[in-house]
Amino acid sequence: MKFLHNIFKSKKDNGICAECKAVCCHHIALEIDKPTSKASKDHIRWYLLHEGVEVFIDHSGSWFLKFATKCSKLKGTMCGIYSSRPDICRNYPEKNQSCEYEGEGEYYKSIFKTEEEFTKYMDSKSSKKRKTSPHR
Repeated sequence: MKFLHNIFKSKKDNGICAECKAVCCHHIALEIDKPTSKASKDHIRWYLLHEGVEVFIDHSGSWFLKFATKCSKLKGTMCGIYSSRPDICRNYPEKNQSCEYEGEGEYYKSIFKTEEEFTKYMDSKSSKKRKTSPHR
């Protein structure tokens, strides 16, 4: 399972966490399947009807469901359980990647914060597909 990681080169060296406002500790992002059926598109519409939920497509084309939710162990901008933090925190960001704070550019290619934004995006993809498909 992939989680939200910025794929851009780091613009700073190690020690960046002390300067950060704990960006990574204020959300959870889980990879989801690209919506291909009416039902899967409807699920994404439902997600986006909830406050604090976003869906985005990263630069590699993977789809993610993102929940705005602060870690309960965050103390100011520092981890309150640093020595016993979960492995996902310990291994973040992955090798040769940078986090959202230190990366250059946005972590997403497309982002949907409302059901309307998602519907508009899907409609534009459908109309492009209809224009390029051969007539029978």
